[in-house]
Formats: sequence, C-alpha cells, structure tokens
Amino acid sequence: MLSSEKRSMFWVAVIFIVSFCSLFYEVALAQTLSIIFGDTVTQYSITIGLSLFFLGMGSFLSERHKKSKTTLAWVEILLAFLSITGVLVLLYYQGDITRLKLVDMHISRGWYYFVSVIVYLPVAIIGLLSGMEIPLLERASKLKIANVLGVDYIGSLVAAVSFPLLLLPYLGL
Repeated sequence: MLSSEKRSMFWVAVIFIVSFCSLFYEVALAQTLSIIFGDTVTQYSITIGLSLFFLGMGSFLSERHKKSKTTLAWVEILLAFLSITGVLVLLYYQGDITRLKLVDMHISRGWYYFVSVIVYLPVAIIGLLSGMEIPLLERASKLKIANVLGVDYIGSLVAAVSFPLLLLPYLGL
C-alpha cells in the first residue's frame, strides 16, 4: 500500500500527464485544421472555443458517473484512441476537404455546413472527454480541487510551449 504522500505524488503525475495530453490533442487538431483550411487564426479560435464549450459539457456529464476511477480509465483510453484517429482522419481526407472548400460556391450551403460539423467533430468529442477528466481526477485522487486545477494548468502550459518549440519542429504533426 502506498503512503499518503506517494499516493498524492502519483495523482499529481497523472493529472500533469492528462492535462498535457488534453491540450496537446486540441493544439494538434487546430494545427491540422489550419493546414487544411489555411486560416490559422480562425482555426485556432474555433478549436479553442469549441474545446472550452465541450470541456464544460464534459464536466457536467461527469456527474453522472460515480465510479470515478473506472470511468477515468475509459475516458483516457477513448481520448488516446480518438485524438490520434481524429488527426489521422483529417489528414487522410485533407484533399477531399480542400476540394470542397475550393468548390463551396458550387455546392449547397447545407452540405458545406454538414462537412464543417464533421470536420470539427473530433474537437468536440475530445473536448467533451477532456472536460470529464478534472472532476473524475478530483474524485479519484481525493486531492483538493485547487491542487488538481493547479497541476492541470501547469501541464497545459508545458504542452502549449512544448508543442510549437519542441514537438512540432522535431517530430512533425
């Protein structure tokens, strides 16, 4: 059995990794969308806005799940799978999406909006699942919410800085 201090350090490490990955997923999606659509400011703004909205929805949704450790494990598995899949699918269909963008005046607005919803669906799903993480981590770790949020924000900062300075230049998208 782990001591209370070791258990706390374990949860701090988990929270840091989870927050790093969550922000990394969204930044990677924003970068992918900016490559496809070209308008970086718009793509990052929409990605951040949708992500924050769905973080809130995920937080509300987490209240329905009482088995916080089990739910957290499933959320992390889904996030890992869907985040990688989301970027790969967008890159795979990049040509088709670009063609639709170029001929958008020749297709109906309804079809164009449908494609836009599909393109941003990974952002919404990842935001929703990421929003469930903090409440689930707080319940599972039994740490004070201030400590959970503090570590979460630090992990997000490290991801935000390391993505453009280290990860993208050396590993690519």
